[in-house]
Amino acid sequence: YHIIKGFFNSRKESLMKRICAALAAFMMIFTVSCAHEAEQITSDALPPPLPAVSVSAVGELSEEVRGAWIASVYNINYPSRPDLTADELKSEFDAILENALRLGLNTLFFQVRPCDDALYSSELFPVSSYLSSDGKIQFDPLAYAVSECHSKGIALHAWVNPLRVSVKKSDSREAALSALPQDKGAALSPELLVFYGDGKLYYNAGVPEVCELVKKCVTEIVENYDVDGIVFDDYFYPYPTYGAEFDDADAYAKYGNGAERDDWRRENINMIIKACHDGIKAIRSNCKFGVAPFGIWQNDNGSNKGSETSGLEGYSSLYCDALAWAREGYVDYLSPQLYWEFESASAPFGKLCEWWNASLDGTECDFIPSLASYRYDEDWSERSGEMQNQLRASRRMITYRGAVFYGFAALCANSSGISDEVNSAYKSEYLYYPASPYIDKISVSYPKNGMTFSADSVTVSGYSDPENALTLDGKAVSRENGGAFSVNVPLIKGENKLTLSCGGYEISVTVYGE
Repeated sequence: YHIIKGFFNSRKESLMKRICAALAAFMMIFTVSCAHEAEQITSDALPPPLPAVSVSAVGELSEEVRGAWIASVYNINYPSRPDLTADELKSEFDAILENALRLGLNTLFFQVRPCDDALYSSELFPVSSYLSSDGKIQFDPLAYAVSECHSKGIALHAWVNPLRVSVKKSDSREAALSALPQDKGAALSPELLVFYGDGKLYYNAGVPEVCELVKKCVTEIVENYDVDGIVFDDYFYPYPTYGAEFDDADAYAKYGNGAERDDWRRENINMIIKACHDGIKAIRSNCKFGVAPFGIWQNDNGSNKGSETSGLEGYSSLYCDALAWAREGYVDYLSPQLYWEFESASAPFGKLCEWWNASLDGTECDFIPSLASYRYDEDWSERSGEMQNQLRASRRMITYRGAVFYGFAALCANSSGISDEVNSAYKSEYLYYPASPYIDKISVSYPKNGMTFSADSVTVSGYSDPENALTLDGKAVSRENGGAFSVNVPLIKGENKLTLSCGGYEISVTVYGE
């Protein structure tokens, strides 16, 4: 039986026995019908896939991640203000844990480096100003968080901002530099920094020393703390400021090697991601590494295989090629920030969820979308059911392995019913459907060869081998758990040859448009 690749690597043998035993009993007692797939398949009946395998309890190999981002920048979630006593810091984190358990969460993504600082004991970076105003660490929040989380069966991933140096605006480079702590970190290496048009400082990713520094940052954490993972968010090259240019001309002249500047910048980020992955795995192979990129990779221009969206692109604006990291095996998971609603005109949630699912299918990278619980405190206050529907849609995806909520306070307060929706969505266990021995690599249910259509499109549906990615005419297809697919394809007048490929197997269906 196939067991999904999950976050935790302990107790694998016992888990296998438990799942196989449960599956055997399940097969003897029940006949499983796949109602959702049946709704989409409109022709001859196919043999049913194997019965579903439920994921295990918290902390096991194939756990569904139910997570939350805990932000320290601007003292959003923790700590509530600088200069709390050790007892106050413990009490605040205990409250976070209590709420996480009440909400049914099993993973926290705790921000320990909001900029060029640390909410832990570091030889490299100064103590975060969000923790202490005098630069002294009297209490180690990360050490306490790891210990307390693990004692309660909750995983903890250390959230790091690798390149952001400052978050407060300054009028000049000199003013920004003088505002930094002078004993550690960026102030000691100003030649590595760029002052950008938003009034903030950033590490210059085009300088090799910066890549090494970011690697040292994550390896220092993994060496000294028993974290379950390291995660970066979407901040790499800065978000564009109108009329401003990121001044990396000298680094580009020295290290560009004739590449186009945009390609060179993307490769700089690729090298950082790879270096961090390799550094983490060399210390502890079971420590996960992930990134939460901006939710739009590229907008589809007809040839780049981007999403059906029309917003800012992580690929061209932040120079992040998240798909390259997944394909090359540099990340264990991606948590794209899908902070839009289903009805968004520029970036509809459903389209993006399916696009990321299709794009990660066939890689070893898990899809763990970040979802916008914070918007229930803002413009989603009247949008009843949005989060519940987003979770349900995400859980159907073949690459889905969990979700992370940004907006912990909204969840704790049940703002506009957000936690009620999450609890409702999580009432049903997450089920994974193994490959069926009764179905070929690809089985097309509809349409049949030779059919004619007056409409300008047709929905192609069927089953495919879940172990291998599926493409239709060379484009990745979003599939549901178990390998079921249903994709709308435009038609031209006359002959339309639709070619599907999966695991080296290819099948074609020819239909006609009137």
